[in-house]
Amino acid sequence: MKSNRILFSLIVGTAIIIVVAVLLGRAVRNFIAGASPAVSKPDNAIEVSFIYAPEFDKNLNISAIIADFNRAYAQGRNPLTGQSLQPGERPIWIEGRSGSSGTVHEGVINAFIAPNNANVERPVLWSPSVRHWLALVNYQTGQRVFDVEGAPATAIAPVVMAIWESRLKALQAKHGAEIGWKELLAVFDNPQGWNAYGLGGRPAVYYGHTDPRVSSTALSTLMAEFYASARYNAGKTDASSRLTLEHVNDPRVQEGVRRIENLIKHYSARTTEFIEYIAQGPDYVDFVALEENDLIFINQGKTQIKPPEKLVALYPKEGTFVHDHPFAIPNAPWVTDEQR
Repeated sequence: MKSNRILFSLIVGTAIIIVVAVLLGRAVRNFIAGASPAVSKPDNAIEVSFIYAPEFDKNLNISAIIADFNRAYAQGRNPLTGQSLQPGERPIWIEGRSGSSGTVHEGVINAFIAPNNANVERPVLWSPSVRHWLALVNYQTGQRVFDVEGAPATAIAPVVMAIWESRLKALQAKHGAEIGWKELLAVFDNPQGWNAYGLGGRPAVYYGHTDPRVSSTALSTLMAEFYASARYNAGKTDASSRLTLEHVNDPRVQEGVRRIENLIKHYSARTTEFIEYIAQGPDYVDFVALEENDLIFINQGKTQIKPPEKLVALYPKEGTFVHDHPFAIPNAPWVTDEQR
């Protein structure tokens, strides 16, 4: 299931991350030297509205990067080179804010087909967590709004099954090193549950994920569940082959996904809030779908509640998805040639 564009994404993503790092470094230096005075948007600026996934704020402090970018242009300097703008060169002004990928995707769709809807988004630049959302906008509008393949990646974040170390060790002691959905379901199917794996306390399996209509992690997880179910219930033995509509509509596959979803004890709209609850430990949830960076965030003790044990990144043996946070410009009437 991992995209065969990963190498390309890594190269492009690394290049963009270097640029981001340069800007972030300057923002940090400005902070250390003292807060820079606020600047106003130049009258002749090319304004670019930018909506990005919430993790950009949490992991990259992108608000500071945007502020530093805007300040440089407002002062007549190129933010990358520090050189003065050329005669006639117009400054760029970024209006940035975060937005959950699923909610923004609905807003962009509404801009085309339901412009009077309360949720309408018209970004010049959009960076969802994963390009699934770009494809969904194209499909649901019936237009090629985004260049799904051509949108450059910025940061690579695998989706993992975050599982408490005590749970993972118990599974590996019984099933071996490679763990996937099959082994997780085996606990659910065992009448004794976790007690049959040498763990005391409650026998029931507690699984959790976010809302796939809003959260990129949940959308990718749901797709991974269909892949796994097709493999075990419909004879899809080639892990590299595409999941087809025939697979999705297969009652056996749907029943397999239903069994996985029946494990869910806790459900949340967005990961941002969910991680605060997850940190309570295995008493709250046994395993949960997360981006790898969110798992690191919890293990670093950055949540209000400190985790009672280590949360381990499990890459299900059936495969997983990689979120590459693409930068995409919509092919839309509200985007001018200058902005593009």
